[in-house]
Amino acid sequence: MADTAASNEVAVPEKDHDYGTPHHDGDTHSTANTVHQRLRANSTIMQLKKILVANRGEIPIRIFRTAHELSLQTVAVFSYEDRLSMHRQKADEAYVIGKRGQYTPVAAYLAGDEIIKIALEHAALEALFTASSLSFAPGILDVLQSATPPTIAWFKSLPTDVRRKFGIYLLVLEKPGAQPRIYVSSGTSVVGVSGRWQQYDDGKWTPAYVQKALDSGYTIVHKGPLCWAPMPSLGKLYPARCLFLLLETIFTFIFWAMVSREKSYGMPTICPWTLSDLPYDGCCNHSPLVECIHGEAEGLSAEQIKVKELEIQARRNAAHNVKSHILKATDYATWKSNQIKSAAVSDRVKKANRQNGTYRCTTCNLNFPAPSNRDRHYRSETHKQKVAGTWKPEVVKDPQHQRWVASNKASKRYNCTTCDKPFVSQQHLDRHCGQETHKKKVLAMKSAAQSAGPRS
Repeated sequence: MADTAASNEVAVPEKDHDYGTPHHDGDTHSTANTVHQRLRANSTIMQLKKILVANRGEIPIRIFRTAHELSLQTVAVFSYEDRLSMHRQKADEAYVIGKRGQYTPVAAYLAGDEIIKIALEHAALEALFTASSLSFAPGILDVLQSATPPTIAWFKSLPTDVRRKFGIYLLVLEKPGAQPRIYVSSGTSVVGVSGRWQQYDDGKWTPAYVQKALDSGYTIVHKGPLCWAPMPSLGKLYPARCLFLLLETIFTFIFWAMVSREKSYGMPTICPWTLSDLPYDGCCNHSPLVECIHGEAEGLSAEQIKVKELEIQARRNAAHNVKSHILKATDYATWKSNQIKSAAVSDRVKKANRQNGTYRCTTCNLNFPAPSNRDRHYRSETHKQKVAGTWKPEVVKDPQHQRWVASNKASKRYNCTTCDKPFVSQQHLDRHCGQETHKKKVLAMKSAAQSAGPRS
C-alpha cells in the first residue's frame, strides 16, 4: 500500500478525566465514555481498555470498528497534513505527531519515538493483554523475539488438543522436494477449532490456495493452535469473534503466511524477519480484516444478543433434526452408524468433563458430565441448603448391611453369655468385653459362686 506507513498498536489504560474534544458522532466525551462503560460491562472476555493505532487510511478505521465492538476505547495519531482525515474522526482520542512541517505525511507514522512519547504522556503503556482465558502456544514468545524466523519443525511441534476451543491455528503443508507452506486461520464457529479441523479431514470448505497446494501434491502434515481460549457462552460469541479476528490478522502478517511476498495486502509489514529468509511459503491470499464477523451486536444489549443466539441455535438444532430424520428414512444403516459414533463421542466427552472438573459445583464438591446436569443439581434442595448453610446430612442405611446385622444377632453368633447379649461382629463383642459394666458383671458372678460354696 503506497501511502500506508507501519502500524503500531499500544494498549491504553483508562483515564478518569474528559479529553476536552467532542466525539465524532457529536457527543461529548462524558456521554461517549458512559456508552463505552456500558458496552464494556457487557463484555468480559478481555481486560484491554484502549488501543492506539499508528496508521492512516482504511486500516485504522477497520481496527477502530472492531475495537468498538469489543467495547474498547480507541486512540489515533495523525500527521499535521492528516488532521482532517477520516481515521482521526473515527477514534475516541486523537493526537498530532510532531509539529507542523516536522515530518512528511508518511514519515510521521514511522516516528516511533514521537508515538511512544504520546503514549507515555497519555498513560498509554498498559499491558497489551492480560486476559486469563487466553492461552498461547508454548515457546511462541521466544520465537517472535528470535533473530531468525521459526522453523517448520517448531510449527510441527504445536499442540493438538483444541477440543471445545476458539482459537487461531496454523496448517503445515509439505511436499517432497518442495518448499513447505503454512496457512493461518481461526476457528470461531459453533464447532470451534476441532470442528474446523475435521472439515479439512473431510475435504470440506478448504481455502482456495490450500486446495491448490493439495491438488499439486502437498499434504497437510500438522494442524496446531497458535493461541486459544475456551468456547464462550451464549451472549459472548460476537466479542470473542472480534477478538480472534484481530489476533488472526496479527499472526497472519507476523509469520507472513501470505501467498505473495511482493504485495502489501493493505497492511504494513510487521514480520520481524526478512521475507526472503522465511523457510516456507504461505497460502493466505487476503487480510483477515476484510472478512465480516458472524453475529449481531450493533445496538443490542448482552441479553438481546443472547436471545438472538439462542434462536440461531434452536434453528440449527431443528435443521439438524430434519436431516437426521431424512437420513433415517432413506439410509438407516448410515444413520445408525452415525448414532453409534455420536454416542461414543458423547460418552468420551462426558467422561473427560468429569475427570477435568469442567462442570464442577465447588459448593458440593461434585463434577458433572454436562452443563445441563450441573444446572439440574443447582436447582436441587440439597444444593440450595448447602449454599444457605442449613444442610444436614441424611444417614442412609444399606439394606444388605441391615440384613447381615439382623442375621448375626438372631443366630447369636457373637453372643456374650454373661450379659446374654448378641453382637454384630467379633469386634463389637471384644469391645463389649472390655467395658467396665461387663467386667463388673463377671466379678459379681464369680463372687456369688464363691459365697454359695460347694454343694453337699
